[in-house]
Amino acid sequence: MLTAAVDARSALRARHARARSERDAGITLIELVVAMTLATIVATLATMLFVTSSNVNAKTTDANVASSSARAALDSWASLISLADSPTIYYNNSGVPQPGNTSQAPAAGSSSYRFVKVSATELTFWADIDNRLGSAASPCPNGSCTSAAQPTGRGPATYVDLAWVPTSSGSSTGALVETRYVPGSTTTVAATRTLIPSGVTPGTSTVPGFLFTWGYFTGCYTSFYGCINSITISFQTQPNNGMTAPTATASAPASKTAAPQTYTTTVTLSETS
Repeated sequence: MLTAAVDARSALRARHARARSERDAGITLIELVVAMTLATIVATLATMLFVTSSNVNAKTTDANVASSSARAALDSWASLISLADSPTIYYNNSGVPQPGNTSQAPAAGSSSYRFVKVSATELTFWADIDNRLGSAASPCPNGSCTSAAQPTGRGPATYVDLAWVPTSSGSSTGALVETRYVPGSTTTVAATRTLIPSGVTPGTSTVPGFLFTWGYFTGCYTSFYGCINSITISFQTQPNNGMTAPTATASAPASKTAAPQTYTTTVTLSETS
């Protein structure tokens, strides 16, 4: 009986020892490999999700910035064109002012001489900008006025050129560039700024190539710039932050590629002889 009891206790101690040994052994190599594989898959999926989310956010931000820039350019040029006015000084065919020729000088507010050049991609005109007498841009005519005797009213108009400039020769996309001259001058540049540096295509899908189109007063001679009563600005900006639209592939068919955004507005002008 005593021997049997001792054997039972020994067997119990042996089982407890084996159990402790199994617990202290840790995980097997196969279990480690499986765990590492699962961890790698989860990490890869998380990284892909983060990268995709970052790309989407970046593209959305770029699109919003491009749209804001395009609308700002459109509004800015529309405001300038709405201020188109005759220069009140007669300029000969070479653009040289003839202040002594008062008989041919147009009156302020006249529509006759406000536009100098009108083409599909360039618009040159006179405008009432920076020409309030007494301002920094248009000081006293003789340069010796005192603040008490500062003249008021309209000084010489400002010569303005708005143009689409292709990125390179033969390019279908380019920049929108604005040039302003010193009031009364057609040669001295006051400022040049690029409103949209690249990715601009003149016109729309239905009227391509025309950044500017224009209308005429009823019954007016349509080849005379003084008859123009409206200017329409139309252009498209390419997607992907000014880059060319992506080429359609099997994984991204043409119907799902980003399309150019179109911006257009019309400025109506008054008629005054």
